[in-house]
Amino acid sequence: MKTRRILFQLIRFSILGLCVTLLFSCKTKEIISNGGEPEIINMDVNRSYYFIDERDGKQYRAIKIGDQWWMAENLNTGIFVESVYNDDISHSDVSDNGIIEKYCLENNELNCDTYGGLYDWDEMMDYGPSDTAIVETTQGICPDGWHIPTDKEWSVLANSLGGEEFAGGKLKETDTIHWSSPNIGATNESGFTALPGEGRSNQGAIYTYGGQFTVFWTATIFTEPLSSNFPTNNRAYTRRLNHDLYMLIIRPYDSKCGFSVRCVRD
Repeated sequence: MKTRRILFQLIRFSILGLCVTLLFSCKTKEIISNGGEPEIINMDVNRSYYFIDERDGKQYRAIKIGDQWWMAENLNTGIFVESVYNDDISHSDVSDNGIIEKYCLENNELNCDTYGGLYDWDEMMDYGPSDTAIVETTQGICPDGWHIPTDKEWSVLANSLGGEEFAGGKLKETDTIHWSSPNIGATNESGFTALPGEGRSNQGAIYTYGGQFTVFWTATIFTEPLSSNFPTNNRAYTRRLNHDLYMLIIRPYDSKCGFSVRCVRD
């Protein structure tokens, strides 16, 4: 009788343990639909989740900051194209050929696995027009259900983190594994996890400063001329982070430069 009672208790606890395991498994991994595209959730659904870009099977983390959902990793899609330096002319080494093309840090394709691709503005926009709306849906090279953030959407992000003066540190990855020292003000409390992807100049030089900065494109063309040497039709707004600053810098760059891309959810 005692043996049967012990056996019964063991069976009961085994069933209970199985139920608890199933309960937590269901809470930490499930499939939802967003715009017809499956998204894999294995984190807090109210703050963060992972999703699959069905074009190439790459997985990205998404993070909610304020009322916006942002990719928490740099976009890395397309085929690698080597950047060729020419100090005589502003130029692009990618083209409107129906294929997404990207540069990589140090002209090394393996670096795109860590820092994401570097794209010139037209390639990022899929050769579409500038987008100045507060919230718009210029998909560009983003996955389905996501779009290139406008200048105003980046401002909304900054304001939700206390403004440009303080937002930079809240967006940067902490420590100096990727960033140069000192990585001033870096808390990453937003979960955005910005890495120093640096970039490509409009003459084709790939910046290799050892983790000093990163630049993100917006979907918005810069409309005010800086001088006669910088016409308005070839520059676009960006957001820049430096290792030695805690602010988020607004700066226009030549559209033939190559920089990082973060998508925002529709």
